[in-house]
Amino acid sequence: MVVIDEAQKIDNIGSILKQFLDYHKEIQVIAGGSSAFELRNTLNEPLTGRKFEYHLFPISFAEMVAHSNLLQEIRQLPQRLVYGYYPDIVTQANDAERLLRFLSESYLYKDIFLFKGIKKP
Repeated sequence: MVVIDEAQKIDNIGSILKQFLDYHKEIQVIAGGSSAFELRNTLNEPLTGRKFEYHLFPISFAEMVAHSNLLQEIRQLPQRLVYGYYPDIVTQANDAERLLRFLSESYLYKDIFLFKGIKKP
């Protein structure tokens, strides 16, 4: 098994992975990255029929209820509605504002700017 993190940063990663997978069918490759938009755009065409996509979503309300309990999670609802269910924010609630700002600046805005082709935000 080969794991590649931040695969979207590698030039021609889709073509490289296609060739690798065609010649090494016995090896499984996991390519991931922080920019789903950028990664999808670099992998789609060359890997048709050779890939499976998995999406990692934030923690859900139901998962948090199972982890703690319904009453505790209902009490946390105002915080959760503002800051969400990202794992770091859930585990470090006292630092939620800084963490959410970091997440939005580093990932969310980057994907939006890439999507719209904005070069100087």
